[in-house]
Amino acid sequence: MNHPAHPADPDRLVASAAASLRSGDARQALQAALKALQIRRGHPGAAQIAAAALNYQRNHNEARDLLSTFRPQMDRNPGLMYEWAYALVHAGHPDEAMPQIDALDRMAPGRVEIAVLRGAAHAIAGRHEKAIELLWPLVEIGPPHAVIHRLANSLRRVGRSPEAIDLLARTLDNPSLPPPVRRTMLFARADIYDGVGEYDKAWADLAEARQSESGNGYDPDAVSEAVDRAIHAWSTDRIAALHLGDRPRSRGLFVVGMWRSGTTLVQQVLSSHPSVASAGELNTFQFATGQIWPDMRVGGVPFIGDPARIDPAVLHAAGAAHARTLNQTSLDATFVIDKLPVNMLYMGLIGLACPGTRVIKCVRDPIDTCLSCMFQLRGALAPYCDRLDWLGRFYRDAARLDDHWSQVLDMPRLEIGYEEHVGDPPGHARRMCEFLGLKWDDRMLRHEKQSKVAMTRSIDQVRLPVYRSAVARWRNYEKHLGPLIEAIGAPAQGE
Repeated sequence: MNHPAHPADPDRLVASAAASLRSGDARQALQAALKALQIRRGHPGAAQIAAAALNYQRNHNEARDLLSTFRPQMDRNPGLMYEWAYALVHAGHPDEAMPQIDALDRMAPGRVEIAVLRGAAHAIAGRHEKAIELLWPLVEIGPPHAVIHRLANSLRRVGRSPEAIDLLARTLDNPSLPPPVRRTMLFARADIYDGVGEYDKAWADLAEARQSESGNGYDPDAVSEAVDRAIHAWSTDRIAALHLGDRPRSRGLFVVGMWRSGTTLVQQVLSSHPSVASAGELNTFQFATGQIWPDMRVGGVPFIGDPARIDPAVLHAAGAAHARTLNQTSLDATFVIDKLPVNMLYMGLIGLACPGTRVIKCVRDPIDTCLSCMFQLRGALAPYCDRLDWLGRFYRDAARLDDHWSQVLDMPRLEIGYEEHVGDPPGHARRMCEFLGLKWDDRMLRHEKQSKVAMTRSIDQVRLPVYRSAVARWRNYEKHLGPLIEAIGAPAQGE
């Protein structure tokens, strides 16, 4: 139960936030912690809980941004330093986090969570043998969701898939395993079964994991209606009539599309160019959309509403926050990538907040795209992945909205098809260079050699040369996909 909190009492707000986080309600925890920070800006307990809630929701860049003003306090506050190091590791900067992990070991020696974080950092950096060495001893004493799925993935990556499957099976045999942990293990094993060609076993694990999800109040009819309203409200005339004042031009390059549509591949190829940097997946405009149109949220998904409701102050703050993150990533790059795929839902707001930005839209076979989404554990912000028919309808509605943006927004835009890209990597790399007005650089053909880390499910795939094995993957699961294909409709038939 959350503790009642007086609006002017930051300590009680922090206690309430901590209780919410312990119960798994990261959204409520974040709201309470941010209120405490509004009252007392330098409250370290509020900052720690807010960052922990953001990390829990996988908003690691936002956690880093929030904690950046607390850096001077971290040397004497292991809680703040842990959340900072965790955010660095899971935002794709594992080596940058190592000095903080070393410092945590000195401040709080013997803590299991610090040892787990060190193992995760090595795994994310691609040092799987080292990760296995560090994580194996923690299997019996560490939290299983933090140790075992990471260890199993590293075992798989070094060719030890049978051991990974056995480890996950022994974990799943535990009848007292908490449901969220069980889901994590099922997703991990489904991914490994898929990799070794055991497709029926992979689907069985995936189906069980999805059945245990709540859907978070998701309503596909409400999504369709929200998209209809947005298309009606965001006409060319209404956009032109908005008076929002001067806004600085943006260096942002938005790489968008459905999850698993090839956005990570495009990001890695582009960021191999010396004039392009990547800030990862930023939730800036997803968050701003929820602020401006709080009543437009469907399940866990914020949707854009009537542009007449835009508060210029909120718009300018979102644009400034986004620019600040791009500058933290690189001051020298001509373009800095924001690769949150579902930013395609928010392009109207992005176009207003970030004038001058460019867009690369990634597309892939609709059924392959949606199947790959089903294999991902994305939580409250993607409840449509819990059912095949919901996912197919979301794909169709998102495509309708994106097509509308392409017609009404004055934003330079390039479409990259995944199948065509993997069939002709040099040709599509050159197309992207030409679109951005950049001189050709041969490093774009060797993206797997670059040291940058992509923090997505594609993390290990981007360390490989471009490959075609993901094309028509859905054929392995065709007998299960009827509701998905029916819900996608004409796009599933290539129409």
